[in-house]
Amino acid sequence: MIWIIILGSFSCKKDNTASDTIKKLYKSYKNGEISECKFNGAIVYSAGINATDAGNQIYDIDGKNIGNCNYGWGNVDSICKQLRL
Repeated sequence: MIWIIILGSFSCKKDNTASDTIKKLYKSYKNGEISECKFNGAIVYSAGINATDAGNQIYDIDGKNIGNCNYGWGNVDSICKQLRL
């Protein structure tokens, strides 16, 4: 019984990538909004500052910017229309 508990605690590895990315994004968008979405089955984040016509940026799970969704200024990447909740 003890072996099962010990083996179970070593068999899982926690992936901190998403939480690290959210912490990184929060530094820039703490007065704005960060939403988790799906793009082609992968988790992505839409983040924007709290300002009129500021638009949103799309980031992958590693925090790399992969899209710009600024509808107010006409800079809208195709990824913006493909996001799912």
